[in-house]
Amino acid sequence: MASGMLYCIAIVILSTTRTNPPVSVGLANVRFREVYAESPTAFVGAFVNGLVVTVLLNVVPFGESVLGFEASTIAIGNGVAYLGRIRTL
Repeated sequence: MASGMLYCIAIVILSTTRTNPPVSVGLANVRFREVYAESPTAFVGAFVNGLVVTVLLNVVPFGESVLGFEASTIAIGNGVAYLGRIRTL
């Protein structure tokens, strides 16, 4: 029950956040070498961030289910992870 509540809270917070999509002015070709040359720290940081988020929100819950964790425990973990990500925005 607590896992469902955490998930619902996360959804409410996400759905009530106001955002404006960026204005699309045209197409751009992105070349990874050029992006890396401009800012290697940002390039590596974005890659590592994507890797960590993917592992925490997809791979870890799958591994927990294989190890026999209950679905409610996995859901609570995911709910807390989402709430933590929202809280830091």
